[in-house]
Amino acid sequence: MAKAQNTSNKVEYNKDMLSLLNDLSAINESVIINKNDKKLSVQRANNARSIAYRLSMESSVFNFSGDQVSFYKFPEFFQLLSCFDSPELHQTDDKLVISKDKCKINYLLSDPETLTKSPKQIQFDNPQVEFKLSTADIKELKKMIGLLTAKNTKFTCAKNKVDITCYNSGHDNSFSKSYPTDKCTKDLSFAISSDVFPVIPEGDYVIELMEKPLPNSKDGKTISIVRFTLQKKDTALEIFTAQLDGE
Repeated sequence: MAKAQNTSNKVEYNKDMLSLLNDLSAINESVIINKNDKKLSVQRANNARSIAYRLSMESSVFNFSGDQVSFYKFPEFFQLLSCFDSPELHQTDDKLVISKDKCKINYLLSDPETLTKSPKQIQFDNPQVEFKLSTADIKELKKMIGLLTAKNTKFTCAKNKVDITCYNSGHDNSFSKSYPTDKCTKDLSFAISSDVFPVIPEGDYVIELMEKPLPNSKDGKTISIVRFTLQKKDTALEIFTAQLDGE
């Protein structure tokens, strides 16, 4: 009996959306893209589980066949795709074929079972503080964190403003700036690792701060969580990180 041929389907894609996924690879290089109800979703975390993201996009930005595709190293795939100007992309059962004129690259897709598991659904309800950071604000914070080698970033929220302080506990140098809030129903003060800022893709963000009781805590302990939501049409990107231990 002749061996069945793998069917090949053309994959339409939006390079800007794939570029956003490539930027998010700074959090985790392995990517599992799920398709459900004409939406694509990706939920990944870094190895330390200290930073996580949740991304939702229209399926038209990467209309692969099936309900899931996985990449062990997404930046590797994106770099190959970027070798050509507007190449075509086709999919067989286990690989993507990048082609342009007489050139062709076969890229083997990964088995999702071999990749680290995605984090469970992240619960983020009723944040007490909300404010905005523009693209310029984010760039400024990234610059100052780099110049000061600021390992920590502290949020202090009171009287309808948020003070952000970037600092390193090993020396006295720091950077502080105040931002107006759109919502402030509780005074909060806590620090996060500055590591989240270098991995945030460029853009305008809504920042939300939430303090909530730890699950099953009998002594009233709480945890403080930050959500960065990218303000971009047709894309829902949320990046999460939590309060540093002992801060």
